[in-house]
Amino acid sequence: MLETAEQRSLRVVVMSKELNQPWSIAFLPDGRILIAQKNGVVQLYKNGQLQQTPFIDLHDRVNTYFDHGLIGIAVDPNFTTNNFVYLLYTYENDATRLEGSKVGHLSRFTARGDTAPLESEHVLLGTEGEDACS
Repeated sequence: MLETAEQRSLRVVVMSKELNQPWSIAFLPDGRILIAQKNGVVQLYKNGQLQQTPFIDLHDRVNTYFDHGLIGIAVDPNFTTNNFVYLLYTYENDATRLEGSKVGHLSRFTARGDTAPLESEHVLLGTEGEDACS
């Protein structure tokens, strides 16, 4: 069966004008959407609206100089049983040297309802507090 041009067209929907440099998104199995922003804040889009409380806020751990920041988000394939969400970000190890060498962190967080507590972070790759390679 042939599609009409109208059936093939994309529809653009503005979800929110309140986001600060949205970098990537991930879909939870139940239809909620996680929106990762460069500044380290992950917002939750649920039931047609952006939630006021961030899913997680790492802004004080993330270096956002130039192309650094929270650059990736992924939902574990077994999210419905383990609630794991993975974030890739540039770790801020020295706020006095924003443009210096930095370490990337690939971390796993455990969601609890509509949020993921900072204390649930488990760093999988990258080491806290150590200088990166020059």
